[in-house]
Amino acid sequence: MGTVLVLGCVLLLAEYVRAPRSLLLLAAALVASAAIMDRYAAIALVPVGLVAVLMSGSRPRRALLGVGWTAVALLPVAAWSAHDFLQSSGFSRSAGWHPPSAAMLTSAIETMFDYLSPVPWLRGAILATLVAAALASITLRGRRTRWGSDRSSPLIGSAIGAYVAVLVATAFLFDVSLSVDYRTLSPIYALSVVLVAVQLGRWSAGWRPRLQLGVGVPMLALGAISASWCLQTIPTLSAGFGYTSPSWDRSPTLAALNRLPAGPLVVTNAPDFVWFRDRRGTIAEPRLVIAKSGLRNAGYGAEMDQIETVVSRQGGGWLVLWNGDARWYLPSTGQLQAALHLVPYQTTSDGEIFEILPPTPSS
Repeated sequence: MGTVLVLGCVLLLAEYVRAPRSLLLLAAALVASAAIMDRYAAIALVPVGLVAVLMSGSRPRRALLGVGWTAVALLPVAAWSAHDFLQSSGFSRSAGWHPPSAAMLTSAIETMFDYLSPVPWLRGAILATLVAAALASITLRGRRTRWGSDRSSPLIGSAIGAYVAVLVATAFLFDVSLSVDYRTLSPIYALSVVLVAVQLGRWSAGWRPRLQLGVGVPMLALGAISASWCLQTIPTLSAGFGYTSPSWDRSPTLAALNRLPAGPLVVTNAPDFVWFRDRRGTIAEPRLVIAKSGLRNAGYGAEMDQIETVVSRQGGGWLVLWNGDARWYLPSTGQLQAALHLVPYQTTSDGEIFEILPPTPSS
């Protein structure tokens, strides 16, 4: 979803550059705000919008449009950040210089190449075809060849550069554990594909039909073969994607949860998984830290008190913990035992179940 939002925002901005209209800019800002709330790295869209305003040519209103764009795009995340700030003692996350390892850079490059195709020879063939198309554009300088870049190309290029800059700054200054994976790099790859397509479309517009077929047909054929290989690998890839994997589907802890009475409260560290597999309503384990900001959750104690209140009213409850879904912002089992009256109920190969008893008068 995040990649779709990033692409939608950039395409709206590209259309705004072609035909400046305030409603287009507003729509792009709203999409940008949703993208930023989905993935923090989408903050890179803010300078891209300012570039679009500068390219639009409406000089008298540039300052006003730039301020309006920035305000709308950042309003939701600013409100969320303000809420987190008020719920905590302040911003606890600080910047520090910690360059990523060479392995991280290598992994990022390999991931970008893997996007082309899961088959090595197909990756090479696609790259060779793209290079041949670029060389054809360079060597054929006749009157029928359109040189230069499309008007939207600088905007798309600025989006790629801004996105890379945000990831680099995050890795070097804020998050030493940043994971550069397919999900993180997917917006960069998608924008790169759009940029290549736009430029090839412009450069090939003046080619003779035979040359267009000579370049276009192999590229379409390779793309179709690559897509076919990708479709065949989807089951294998999905087997390792968390809740859709067979190991989660055959979870002994889920089977044990299904045997529990349906009435009492169930607290778990994987509420989405329980709903996804069982359509059973649960509540999430209270967080020690607010995940988006890294700040201490000032309401942790109050949330634990609310759980105890419900347990007292119902006469009991359940705490279901999966070993494979441990998250850094959640309390440990020991911290949960210190906050709630827990009695071990069942231990499985992939988790634990505790019975939550009502608090005693002395507690």
